Amino acid sequence: MLTIVGSSALGTMIGHFIIVTGAFTLLFVLLRLFAWEKITGIFEKRAQYITEEIDRAEEAKKEATALVRQRQAELSDVRKVADGILLEAKQTGEAMKSRLLADAEKQVEQMKEKAEKDIARKQAEALAAMREEVSTMSLELAQQILMKELDPMAQSDLIDRYLEKLGE
Repeated sequence: MLTIVGSSALGTMIGHFIIVTGAFTLLFVLLRLFAWEKITGIFEKRAQYITEEIDRAEEAKKEATALVRQRQAELSDVRKVADGILLEAKQTGEAMKSRLLADAEKQVEQMKEKAEKDIARKQAEALAAMREEVSTMSLELAQQILMKELDPMAQSDLIDRYLEKLGE
């Protein structure tokens, strides 16, 4: 009895296996006949879409790389221009500094010359005033010594002689 049940169960299992395998094969054949092209078409479209997206991504990457190179070149050019502007400004500043220093030195020299002329003029004025005072004092002294008055011509000669002696 045991063998009958065991063989009957085995037969049932084999029967189920044959039915399931047949159903699967039938389903596969039906799918192959009616839906296979649609299924493979979907996969092919998906594969094509993915390929196109990869191509677009590569193209975008190339464009981005080219844009980065272009921006770097432009940045380099801008830096060169900025360096040129800075150099020009520095040179202009140096030129202005030199010019201002030269102008200041010229003004100092002019002020020095003016001061020297003023000093010389003041010395000449002081010397003239001193001569005037000395001549007046000398005249008074001479008048007192001689107790007489000299005429203006004699006074002038006397003063000139006295100043000559004083200058020696």
